[in-house]
Amino acid sequence: MKNKLAYILTFFGLCLVVTACKKNDYLIGGDVHDPRVNMTTYDFLKSKPLFDTLTRLIDKAGMKEEINGNTTFFAPTDYSIAELLARRTKIIQLKYNNENIKYTLDSLPVPELRDSLRSHLFEGSINRENLSLENKLFKSKSNEDYSILLIETTAYTGTVTTKPQYLYLVRLRNGLDPKPLPDDYPDKDKDIQELTQTSGIITTNGILHVLNNRHKFYW
Repeated sequence: MKNKLAYILTFFGLCLVVTACKKNDYLIGGDVHDPRVNMTTYDFLKSKPLFDTLTRLIDKAGMKEEINGNTTFFAPTDYSIAELLARRTKIIQLKYNNENIKYTLDSLPVPELRDSLRSHLFEGSINRENLSLENKLFKSKSNEDYSILLIETTAYTGTVTTKPQYLYLVRLRNGLDPKPLPDDYPDKDKDIQELTQTSGIITTNGILHVLNNRHKFYW
């Protein structure tokens, strides 16, 4: 399954790059041109192989209409979901001392699934023009606090004079981390920063951002 997802990821990533170069349909990194797609958020996800499993989970949770509301959705990729299943498979295999047990999509409790999907879902449109390099707080549909902001990167070595700015979703564990962060600040209290690999897709109902493939689904 991992190899298949890696192939899908490579193919989908290539499609995004080609599309961005030829049609300027998406935002990748720092520039946005024409990010509009004539589909709902759910239908856009449904049309991309990288989100096959995600749309199955949305259907399982009965959240299609909620995703298609006036919302901003930070979509986890199928790779993140596969990692969740692998992680939970290891847990139950150790618990029951049985290497043949598998944790599957059917094993996910619906209430827990809804809470996790809603932790990625926000009311209204949250796009780059609403954000800055400073933390801005938002409440997710799961009633959790998040910061959403732009962070400059110094890793890019091209010829651009302006540093690229990437969009991050930040889960707050104990309020915003203090700055500077003390050396003895507990790891369990540190904010979790998640990079979006593709941001600013404008669907017919809202905004879609795609989280990086290492995002830990279910936080």
